[in-house]
Amino acid sequence: MIKFNCQHCDQQLKALEEFAGSAIICPDCEHSNEVPKAEESSTEVFKFHCPLCEQRLSSTVDLIASEIACPACTQMIFIPDPFNLAKANQSEPVDVLEERIPPEIKKKISTKNKAKKRLHTQRGVNPQQTARRSKARQRAVKKSKTPLILILCFILVGGLVASYYLIPKKPSEVNTEFAQELEGKINTELTQEHELDGVVNNTLLVNFSKEETQASENMIKELKPFMEKYCLDCHNEQKQKGDIRLDGLNFYVNNHESVYEWQDILDVLNAGEMPPKKETQPKGAEIGDAIAQITERLNLAKRRLASTGGQIKMRHLNKREYYASIKDLFDYDLPNDFLYDDAAPGFDTNGADQFFTSASLDNYLEVGEIIAKLNLQGYTKALKKPRSTKFDPEINKTKFMKKQLAANLKLKAKVDSGATYKDFGFKDEGRLILEKRRIPDRIAEAKEYLAKPEHKYGSTGSPIFITHVEAGMHYKFIITAGSLEKRKQPIQIMFNAQSTDYGKVTLIPTSDKSQRIELPFRAGINDSKLRLKSALLNPEGTYIDAVEIKGPYPSDPSFSELIFKPLLSKKNTRGEDFSKAITKFSHRAFRHQAGNDEFIAAITERFKKDLSKTKDPISALSKSISLILASPSFLYIAEKNNGSRQEMSQKEFAIRLAFFLWESPPDATLYKLAESRQLYKETVLKQEFERMLKSDKAGKFLTSFVNQWADIKRFDQIDLPKELQGGFSKAARAELSEFFKVLVHENLAADKLISSDFVVINQALATHYGMTKEASSLGQKFTKVKLASSNPRGGLLGQAAFLIMGTSGERTSPTIRGTLVRTILLNDPPPEPPANVPEIEETKDGVVSVKELVEHHKSLPQCSSCHNKIDPVGLGLENFDRFGAWRDKESLRVGPKKKRNMRYKHYPLDTNGYLSENERFSDFNGLQKALLKNKRKLAESLYASLLSYGLGRNIEFIDQEDIQENLDSLKRSNYPLKDMIFALVNSKTFRTK
Repeated sequence: MIKFNCQHCDQQLKALEEFAGSAIICPDCEHSNEVPKAEESSTEVFKFHCPLCEQRLSSTVDLIASEIACPACTQMIFIPDPFNLAKANQSEPVDVLEERIPPEIKKKISTKNKAKKRLHTQRGVNPQQTARRSKARQRAVKKSKTPLILILCFILVGGLVASYYLIPKKPSEVNTEFAQELEGKINTELTQEHELDGVVNNTLLVNFSKEETQASENMIKELKPFMEKYCLDCHNEQKQKGDIRLDGLNFYVNNHESVYEWQDILDVLNAGEMPPKKETQPKGAEIGDAIAQITERLNLAKRRLASTGGQIKMRHLNKREYYASIKDLFDYDLPNDFLYDDAAPGFDTNGADQFFTSASLDNYLEVGEIIAKLNLQGYTKALKKPRSTKFDPEINKTKFMKKQLAANLKLKAKVDSGATYKDFGFKDEGRLILEKRRIPDRIAEAKEYLAKPEHKYGSTGSPIFITHVEAGMHYKFIITAGSLEKRKQPIQIMFNAQSTDYGKVTLIPTSDKSQRIELPFRAGINDSKLRLKSALLNPEGTYIDAVEIKGPYPSDPSFSELIFKPLLSKKNTRGEDFSKAITKFSHRAFRHQAGNDEFIAAITERFKKDLSKTKDPISALSKSISLILASPSFLYIAEKNNGSRQEMSQKEFAIRLAFFLWESPPDATLYKLAESRQLYKETVLKQEFERMLKSDKAGKFLTSFVNQWADIKRFDQIDLPKELQGGFSKAARAELSEFFKVLVHENLAADKLISSDFVVINQALATHYGMTKEASSLGQKFTKVKLASSNPRGGLLGQAAFLIMGTSGERTSPTIRGTLVRTILLNDPPPEPPANVPEIEETKDGVVSVKELVEHHKSLPQCSSCHNKIDPVGLGLENFDRFGAWRDKESLRVGPKKKRNMRYKHYPLDTNGYLSENERFSDFNGLQKALLKNKRKLAESLYASLLSYGLGRNIEFIDQEDIQENLDSLKRSNYPLKDMIFALVNSKTFRTK
């Protein structure tokens, strides 16, 4: 046997000597590795048994006489010398050793060893089978052993009768506690037991969770008979069809090898390839149950085997964090399209899911130099004299509407007089017919606009103002707005510049006169002609009187301006002064963390060389700053732990806290508290938490988290009809985040996500939801609205975006909606669908109802195992159509897709479903009640997801104790969300790196 390590992931690999020089695939990372020659590999591997519990173990010759702990019975033993037993070290005879084990444990050992002999056989690698199967994951079984291994086995059997090396221990010391511990070890049997598992590897001797232990027991009780009945006749010790042997399957699934084997079995069962058609076929329930059991067991095993013990990988700043870090240094808002959006399968804060390539580095270097050069040049420019450009939107609009009215009245009179298309100069009669249809609408539009009293004073729409500006310069955006009557509610206006939303402008009229407000802003990097848009968010009775831009103006200096502008303003600044400024800038950019002295020294030397060559301090500084902004100390959030979990320093904690709650670097207050070691005091932390959550920056965190938690990206992938694009589409996407902000800021219970007596909507959503009365008093601004008791819209389940995400083509999908509910609200995501199973629609002909598709799902064994848990949940949402509107029947289009010939077939709705056999419901209200009984699972989903988002890694078994303790505490107050987030940042896990 040749043992060696994978060149890519360091996974220990093994192969027979005859495969030396050939290539094999690493089962861990799937990279190809060449098998080394025998003399280049590790020393010979041999087997031996523990003298106490007869657990089979493996070792190499070079470890003979070493002392190890038996992984099954936990006793210390010596590794024997099977090649020279006469010279073995002194040890107690086997009969003396056995006296240390109580009789009841001996019986357990005997039973377990008999079970092992029945369950496990030796297995090897068949290269032909490996090459034939996909992803090189299949493992064939050897039909025979090499002579050397057989000889060694005979020697080892004789060695058991001779002597073993053991630390002496008197039989009297065996007590009840030891007996119970040993019994537990034997019952769980968590060690590797197969021929190819190699030397005893403590990293794979893991503790199963209760859930996984139960799943293993179920596999032996229920799945083993299935395999014996349908599989072992053709895949056993004597008969191995396809070179596959299954009588030695590992039903504990405690290592990577067994995961691959069971995955192969699952794949052929899902594809319907096995058992062969000519053999006895399992019934639908049998095959479905087997698939479900294997799937569940593999998910548990994969989760455990992927565990890192809470290790946090270095992660780089995501796009939002990078933009915020640039804002912190330069007080500059980058355009939204300046960097690519982050692409991650889970949270974009998870370092394990992030990608960084050489192209990424080049991009950051280029972007950093552009940012630096633009700002440095701005520091040296003499400000031009401020000028003012004013735009009165109602003047042009009123003139246009008056012209439109006059022109169309004239056309109408001409048409009424009997004029032909030739009199109008048209080419044919069709154009005249079209104009006849349009004329009344144009006249009505103009009259309606001119009749509104608001339009005597201003505009009620979203006036667009285009003007010239200087890139990077500071201006004032002045808005004048008013109302026809005195009002208590403020006037809300959304300010938008170059497609970047700067936020809401609030004016509070003290009379019926117009009010003015000034909003400072900075022109973008590439801005010369600026497009400014001010959108009125209020209902009728308010107007925008005028839009004005003034500037450029001087502004409060940014951090970089304070340190670089004085140097650039001088003619003969010394290089040492620039070096000091670069060092100071680096300290802020690297978030006040030490350990970068050598890098900073290299940067300053580089600056001096560039300056001596170019004599241009801006060019030399720009290159140096770009290196800082592309360096690992800036781009990566490093939390060094020296290979072991430990408490963070308070400065590291301040950085983690700021990027969690603000998605930006800490401010001076946080740094000061960290340096004075006050941040870990609960009262101080609580005060800072409240301060940070009230900041506008916290809105980005709440929006980003909840959108990723609910996978709102699915909504962006749905093609909406033209009438739902624009205002409704934007409002639907924003509804969940606006709702979540209210829940957090008002510290409401997490179960409001399942059912609430209010919604947070604007006019577009109110109209879509049929809330006509509420829509008349709402504008574009999101507002918390109380619901009538009969309105089903409260909570996530009634929101348009969530319901639209659960569509497939032109119909609703209980499968997708059920998956979303189980994943988000029940913290129970179903497994990924098998790759080789066709779409359900492809297996059912004709136009069929949702109910028929669900029943069809249940009839397919490959589908039923998962869909029996998913589809019934989604049926509870069938009262909502594919766009989230309420319905009482399902209408499916039949015939050609033409509006004039469109025909529909109607089906009654089936809203009966269940979460489990004991949790059934008959309608949407029943689904909500069933989910409310499982609100602990929702709380777990939220807490674990928030923790994962904040830590930058996946949640693992090691985190569960801390999570459950905090949830138990939060349960007393029904899991309020703001308290939940504080409990998280105040937890031991959040302070651990």
